[in-house]
Parts: sequence; C-alpha cells; structure tokens
Amino acid sequence: MEEPSLTARRAIFTGYLFHSLYIVVELGDGEFFRIPFLSIRLLKWSEEFFELFFLASYLLAFVLIHMSHSNDKKRVKGVKSRLNTLTFWSARGRGSNRCVES
Repeated sequence: MEEPSLTARRAIFTGYLFHSLYIVVELGDGEFFRIPFLSIRLLKWSEEFFELFFLASYLLAFVLIHMSHSNDKKRVKGVKSRLNTLTFWSARGRGSNRCVES
C-alpha cells in the first residue's frame, strides 16, 4: 500500500490533535478531574468544537486518500487501454489481418 500524501497525513495529525484535546476536555469537565480556571459552560462548548474538528479532519484525510487511490487506478487503467490500442495497431501492421483468398 502506498503512503498517503502529505496533505492527508497533515489532516490525520490534525485530527489526532483535536481528538486528544477533545478527550482531555471531556474528562476534565468534572467526571475524572477538573480543569481549573475554566467554566463548565466553556468546557462543554470546547468539547463540541473539538469533536467537530477531529471528525472533519479525519473525514478530509479519508477523502484525500480515497481520491488519490482512485486517481492512481484511473491512471493505470488509462495506460493499460493505451497499451492495448498500441498492441492492436502494431499487430495489424505486421500482416496479421490479411485477407485469405480461396
């Protein structure tokens, strides 16, 4: 399997960053520990924001990886069809398509 593009890797890393922040904020709203100097309301809004961002980043990475693989398949398919066309025309030039008189 090929390595993802630089943009896709950056989207994955960004998603991982926001995912980590989401987990810290979710656990830090009083369930397991309390993040000091921040209100509960701000923590709840931050939790939603980080969740939205990590999901969007992962989706972007998935789309970029999928599009790069589909473009590679189209390129390979195009090369194969051109090779088949060249093979067909070169075979015709060698006399393989002669008419046989009876």
